[in-house]
Amino acid sequence: IVDGDQDSGIDCASACGAGTVHHYIAQPRRYSIPFFLRLSQEVRRRNWWNVLKYVSCLLLVFSSGMHSASKEWDTDATDLWWGPWRIIWVLTAIWKTIYCFYWDMVHDFGVWEAGHNGLREPSTLAFPPCMYYAGMCFDFCGRVLWTFTISPHILSDRWALLLSMVE
Repeated sequence: IVDGDQDSGIDCASACGAGTVHHYIAQPRRYSIPFFLRLSQEVRRRNWWNVLKYVSCLLLVFSSGMHSASKEWDTDATDLWWGPWRIIWVLTAIWKTIYCFYWDMVHDFGVWEAGHNGLREPSTLAFPPCMYYAGMCFDFCGRVLWTFTISPHILSDRWALLLSMVE
């Protein structure tokens, strides 16, 4: 639909640049902006371990965009195509999910003590331990959903917005 004329015959996908190299570059850039901002803040603070969290997110977005582009360029590719960029995306997704979950539990929420091999001492907990384990499961599921939310090749913008709100 261009200029309000529904019968113009112009394909919106081609008019908007979908499926072009520009689309495969612009969409990951748009997804990357918040991570670049947080990365720059953490670099200024010299919090190198937290920098890794944002680097993993940027690598995930980049590998997702490259997977989409390479699938488009390969004429033999199918929806189940396992090229090198999908493999890189899967490995990056696993790394990002585990590292961000670890960071949440140990550094952000402080409920898991690395040297203690489990929850903090029960005397320091405000709630029963089962509440913390349920929260950990919920956080891990949220991290997995977030992986799909920030991967442009997985979801359309509408689904990404919905998943972001659920997360």
